[in-house]
Amino acid sequence: MKNGKNPIIIQFKRRVAKERRSSLHLRTRKGYYLKRFKIFNLIMSKRIINDFFTSVMNKKQANDSDSILSQKSSDFDELVSEDSEEENCGSLNRTNPTKTKMLSVPKTIYGTGRSSRVRGFQVGWFEQFKWLEYSQLEDAVYCLPCRFFSFKLKTDYDNIFKITGYKNWKNALSNNKGLYRHDNSEDHKQNVITWIDYKKNKTNKTSVLSQLGDHHAQIVIENRIYLEAIIISLRMLAIQSSAFRGHIETKDSLNKGNFLELMNNEIIHIMASMILKKISSEVKECVYFSILADETKDISKTEQLSIVLRYFFDGEIKERFLGFTPLNGLDANSLFLKIKEMLHTCQIDINNCVAQTYDGASVMRGHINGVQTIFKKEVPQAYYMHCTNHRLNLVLVDIAKNNEEVDVFFTLVQDLYVFVSGSNIHIKFIELQKQVLNIKPIELKPLSKNDRNLEAKSLLKRINFKFVYLLLFFNNLLSHIHGVNLYLRDIKADITKAMVLIETTKQFLNDLRNEIPHKKLFNEAEMLSKKLNIDLPSSEKTKKRLKKIPSYLVKYVCETNQVINELEKRFDNNSDILNGISSLDPNSKLFLNVSLILPLAQSYNCEIETLKSELKILPKSLQNYENKFTTKTNDIFHLYDFLNEYQIAFSELHKLCLISITIPVSSAGCERTFSCLKRVKNYLRNKLMDSHMSNLSVIAIEKLEAKSLNIDDIINEFASLHQNRRIILI
Repeated sequence: MKNGKNPIIIQFKRRVAKERRSSLHLRTRKGYYLKRFKIFNLIMSKRIINDFFTSVMNKKQANDSDSILSQKSSDFDELVSEDSEEENCGSLNRTNPTKTKMLSVPKTIYGTGRSSRVRGFQVGWFEQFKWLEYSQLEDAVYCLPCRFFSFKLKTDYDNIFKITGYKNWKNALSNNKGLYRHDNSEDHKQNVITWIDYKKNKTNKTSVLSQLGDHHAQIVIENRIYLEAIIISLRMLAIQSSAFRGHIETKDSLNKGNFLELMNNEIIHIMASMILKKISSEVKECVYFSILADETKDISKTEQLSIVLRYFFDGEIKERFLGFTPLNGLDANSLFLKIKEMLHTCQIDINNCVAQTYDGASVMRGHINGVQTIFKKEVPQAYYMHCTNHRLNLVLVDIAKNNEEVDVFFTLVQDLYVFVSGSNIHIKFIELQKQVLNIKPIELKPLSKNDRNLEAKSLLKRINFKFVYLLLFFNNLLSHIHGVNLYLRDIKADITKAMVLIETTKQFLNDLRNEIPHKKLFNEAEMLSKKLNIDLPSSEKTKKRLKKIPSYLVKYVCETNQVINELEKRFDNNSDILNGISSLDPNSKLFLNVSLILPLAQSYNCEIETLKSELKILPKSLQNYENKFTTKTNDIFHLYDFLNEYQIAFSELHKLCLISITIPVSSAGCERTFSCLKRVKNYLRNKLMDSHMSNLSVIAIEKLEAKSLNIDDIINEFASLHQNRRIILI
């Protein structure tokens, strides 16, 4: 801008002056210049335009009706009224078509002779076509919405109503021609919608900024609806551990997969991250946690470390999966660094770890350079708990190793398993189970393709009285151990009850050392052998019953002592931690024993003097509580509920009780994740990225948390990660 004058205004004044000198062409050029107001309206403020029109109209004579500036107005929005005459048909600010007050209209003759017809514009068309406007000067009709709200129409036919005007009165009302054809065109309908919105905005005096805001909000709503459907589909497939992609995803493929969107990896990552954030917040709230870790190989032979956290939150024990992490090395230091890295990624303080549980592998449990030793150097209070399920399983392995008869027995059981699973009688075997047992039939997988007849005869010769006896013996033993195993694998299992069950198992094995149980089993084996036509260990098979147990069975009874010794060795519960926890069990004879609880308290940095005073008043307080509410404190969980209610008075005992509940019994939580790993990373998806595989596993395993995720939160996170994304979400 020079000398305080706007160059745009100067240019516009020059054009107007030129048009005054050529008033003959003003009517045809009027619409063209008034269209320029769109541009001026964007770059000039309303006040500048009003000032400009005021200055022009002060110089203009009142009777200059042919000029486009003849309309006197103080506001640009009132330049042309709704009911203006034809002279104003080019104004951009009109909301309705121009309807000229006509005394007569020109007529056109079509055809010659008797077939000639006179046709012309009909005033009644204004009511039939609300968008129609007529020019007496051109004797043609125009479309107001298309003239002012379309930049380019698709067909030349529609452009007639925008530029040159339509005057073919003969075909004006034909079905596929004239006014009807234009009225049904796609571009025209879109322009009519824009015209209606424009009139609404003029009526409501809506600003351009608010219009843009409303339009933006509508786009956001539509985009979020589309993305919500995508996220729901992704979540469902991830929870079910289903494949997302097809083998061949071409246009003609019959199997394109379950989902074909490039954004799925990012959304899966967001959902998994939100689940881990929820777990992290719960751990921070409850403070103390234990860690479970175990490794396995995936389908691509990559060692994957599974990490699970155990903590007490919202009145219940929870075991939450943090993910799989690939192992570059299998040494103890590499394993520990992976665990530490996972906790750091999830923003969980490793110093609040109170226990660690692994299997019996030497690299994990080693007292010199094992993972548990390195972990305790970093976090001294992180007590190492050897998985009880693994220890119990090792006891059974020792039974087979240390007794030749048992080793032969289990070998024969395995051979029978292979034979039955691969034979033609497999289906009949399943049907027989349904008739005899009220449990789900056990189907055996085929493992062998040997000559069936020879193999059957060989197995039949190996089945003797010793096999029948051991079959009954281990059925009795394993039935008891199976019940213990089921409890130890439970998430809600606490260490006090686990120790009681282990002691019960020891007592059960002690009873087996006696001769009486073996005599009973021997008699049952003898009856079953006779029924199955199996030779008894005596030459007098039918004359009289045996009065003496065979020597090899006597030997087996004596070697049962070795099994009990192995159980005692593997379940040595004389540690200060376990003894202290057992004294917090209300059912224990040593309940609230100070000498046992103090070492436990010292391990977790409790205030000893405060703890002693709490131990003195707890028995009486607990008794009064039980009498008042007619309840019974049966286990450590009930004790914790009481201490949590009176946490201010029993802060140190509350801390010890919470830690005792948090210490895991076994690492079965990690074992449960391995089945998900096999579903997610199978032979069809063996090249799945480790990070993506871990995210999918988190969603599949923590499915309750995945289902509770708020879709809007996922969309907001997705939008915040890419603020420059072309799709508008916020």
